[in-house]
Formats: sequence, C-alpha cells, structure tokens
Amino acid sequence: MPNPAAPSAPAAAAPAAARKAPHPEDRPSLAAALILLGVGVLSLQDSLVKLISDSVSLWQFQCLRAGGNLLLLLALGRLLYGGSPWRPVRLWAVALRSACLTVTMVLFFGAAPFLTLAEMGAGLYTYPLFIAIAAALFLGERVGPRRIAAIVAGFAGALLILRPGAEQDQRGREARPVFGM
Repeated sequence: MPNPAAPSAPAAAAPAAARKAPHPEDRPSLAAALILLGVGVLSLQDSLVKLISDSVSLWQFQCLRAGGNLLLLLALGRLLYGGSPWRPVRLWAVALRSACLTVTMVLFFGAAPFLTLAEMGAGLYTYPLFIAIAAALFLGERVGPRRIAAIVAGFAGALLILRPGAEQDQRGREARPVFGM
C-alpha cells in the first residue's frame, strides 16, 4: 500500500521552487497597489519638476527632494524598526549605490526642463532593460531568448518615443540614456 505522506513521482520530480507554497504574508494585491502608487507619485514628481523648473534651480530641487526623502526614510524606519540603529551589512555597497543614485537623479532632473513628460517617462522606464543587462554581466544571471526579446522590444519602444536624431531642440538629450541606468 502506498504511503499517503510520500510525494508522488511527478511531484518529487518537480523543482523545489515549483512545489514551494507562497509565503503566508505574501500579499500580491497590496504589492501591486503599492507599485501603482509609487509610479503615480513618481509621475507627479516628474510633472512638478517640469512645472517648477523655470523658478527653482536643479540644486534647490535636489536638496528639497533629498531632505524630504531623508525625513520620510527616518519616519518609516522608526515606525518599522523602532529605536534600534540601522547598520548596513556592506557599507561600501550602500555608499556605491547611493552615489550612483545621486548621479542618476542629477542627470535626470538636469535634463527634465528640456524634455517632454513622454520623453522623461520613456527614458526613465528603460531602467528594467539596464537591470536585466547588468544582472547578466555582473551577477551571471541567465538571460534567455524571451528576456532578450523583451529587452529589444522595450528598447525599440523607448527609441520610438525618444526619437534620437530627430531635428528638434536637442539640449539635454545627451543625458537620456545615462539616467535610464
């Protein structure tokens, strides 16, 4: 008589990740809602940059943005982690990432007054393309044919909106590929 507790042959052959039950705290609906909220806030921020770019300098905006982000980070950290101090495991990695984000934001918001909102969005949302490429180059992750096709299609879509080489005012356009990284 077969043991009911033993997995069947097809289940035993399936990869462990496929058999793994979802984490009891996973909330995909909440995650999707938070992602949509975050993208909405990012879009609002980009619109505000366009609105105030004539009256506020890039450096004023960056200082206001960084100060607001720091206050939000401290408040959320206090709420989520209490009074315990936060210490990164690899300080050098956190510092490098922070430096990269700073350069990215300075380039992005520096180019913003010269770009349309559609161009800003297309340039900014090339980010996943660069993540896939960097994951393959630096982490050794496998990029299969479907991911390669998605990268090519995403890049083609960004080029369609950004129209490099189009005969129009090109000031600030040199930074677009860089802020996508």
